Amino acid sequence: MPYHILSAPCLRIIQDKNSGLTSLIDIVDTAFVEPDKEPSLPPFKLFSKWGKSTPENELEKFDVKLSLSGSKIKSKKQLDKFNVEIPQNASGVTMILDLGAIKVKEAGLWFIHIAFKSSSNGKWKEVCTLPFMVRSKPSNLTESG
Repeated sequence: MPYHILSAPCLRIIQDKNSGLTSLIDIVDTAFVEPDKEPSLPPFKLFSKWGKSTPENELEKFDVKLSLSGSKIKSKKQLDKFNVEIPQNASGVTMILDLGAIKVKEAGLWFIHIAFKSSSNGKWKEVCTLPFMVRSKPSNLTESG
């Protein structure tokens, strides 16, 4: 059975091929939007690491679903759904998903939900909820350049 280890939304992710280390840079938890523009989360990447509890010599297949909800909007909107395989002789898998900008209806607290469904049980199980605060950009906040 697969299990979720970690998921983090980042603006940049660097993978060092020599050392095998991964750097998560600029973790996203707050987004500022122009008052006269449609609110959205900035384009970002989602780092997600999964393991398996089945023996290493077995292939592990499962589905992952990403959904969006807001503090005022309880129904979830599906963002993405995909198949994942953890190969034989591997203890887990690391995924880096490019989610792009996600439009939201208004400023406020929003959540990305991560769920999985394994072929053995057939039911979706939510394993992670990532909160994002979307705020109107104050007029005195300028980008440094």
